[in-house]
Amino acid sequence: MLVFDICGATHPGVVRQHNEDHILVGRFIKNSGQLSLSVGADDDFVPASGMLLCVADGIGGVAGGELASRLTLTILEKAFYADTGSDEQDYESVLRAAADHANDSVRQAAASSHEYTDMGSTLSGVCLLGERYWVLNAGDSRVYRYRDGLLKPLSDDDTLAAQAVRSGAMTFKQAARSPDSHVLTHYVGVADFRPAVNPGPELRHGDNLLICSDGLYDMVDDDTLARHLQQFNAAGLSSAEQAARLLALANACGGRDNISLIVIGVNHERR
Repeated sequence: MLVFDICGATHPGVVRQHNEDHILVGRFIKNSGQLSLSVGADDDFVPASGMLLCVADGIGGVAGGELASRLTLTILEKAFYADTGSDEQDYESVLRAAADHANDSVRQAAASSHEYTDMGSTLSGVCLLGERYWVLNAGDSRVYRYRDGLLKPLSDDDTLAAQAVRSGAMTFKQAARSPDSHVLTHYVGVADFRPAVNPGPELRHGDNLLICSDGLYDMVDDDTLARHLQQFNAAGLSSAEQAARLLALANACGGRDNISLIVIGVNHERR
């Protein structure tokens, strides 16, 4: 049986004083600090209800961005868990419907005040269901799977630069340096909202799932992230230790944005 060692952490970074990110770990939403837990794939909550693990990065300034990311995860969590609990549950439809509810709430809040007109939020995460899981994404926060030295993106950025890469007009390296790398084409708060919801590839003992905002991957590129995850796993570090070190690394590399991440270590239960 697989056991998941999970830690979510969020930090304003070293440049910004205010954190516009939020993270969702199960039923808990946080805007500061970190939260750790360990659950087995056969835990009665995980396969029956699903465990949501998500990052939301707010858009629209200090007030609007923080409200948008908090609303996104609050409504997502509420709507999702109000509609789960059956073994035959269509989790893809439930995730889409919950994300739609979050989008509607953010749009209603944006229309309520000029202060919030341009607000929105990214939304990236996974829904664990025993040994299988779904990947959810809208915007440019990311979901990765790490395995044997390789960091594989499980989500696609919704940005102009990423769109250019997919069309063949730009290379990955060009996209990383492009001013369009964070011009969003889709996120929570748009009128024509349709998040990506896909089944995740298989998990094995020794894998990691990493969910993060751009505050991490803009400061620490994928190759460096993979190298550090390899070192962390070789040293037997817990997800809490890994999350703390990744936060420190992003801050040491500049910390120019809010940093949010969730590390999920995948292991076989020791008998």
